[in-house]
Amino acid sequence: MVKVISLRESEGTRISVKVPTRHVNVNKQPNLKQYDRKTDQINLTCTAIGNPEPKYIWFKQDTKRNILSETITYVIEDVNSNNSGIYTCEAYNIINNIIYRNSYSVAIDIVHAAYAMSFTCTVVVVILCFAIRKRYCNRKKRNIHSHDQENISVYNNYAEIERISYHEVNP
Repeated sequence: MVKVISLRESEGTRISVKVPTRHVNVNKQPNLKQYDRKTDQINLTCTAIGNPEPKYIWFKQDTKRNILSETITYVIEDVNSNNSGIYTCEAYNIINNIIYRNSYSVAIDIVHAAYAMSFTCTVVVVILCFAIRKRYCNRKKRNIHSHDQENISVYNNYAEIERISYHEVNP
């Protein structure tokens, strides 16, 4: 006896699992420890897992009053030291009228390395100039002093000779 099994397609049932926001992370581009004025812009991209899809808010220095952006990516376009600081991405979703929040912070250090480098080079050049000048002046003084010493000793010999001669002429 052969049994025939018939497979019948049934309508799919969708189950929607609600998941609070978690695994928040921030990606920096370019990913450097320090930035300088040569950097065109810094892109901070926030990612998180959650269902419904998380929404994003960007803050600086834990100041939640001043929202920088409500997008997944925040762009620092004016790369200067005033924009250094701690940037925080807060990802959140709402499940059954409850807000689930999670955040992640990154430090952005913007320095004026080009200015610091040129300043350092300038200081080194100035110090070298002073050292060369001092050495040159000391050498010149030494030459002057040795020339004066010769003249002084010559004059002293003449003075002694005159004195001696003077004593001899007038006994």
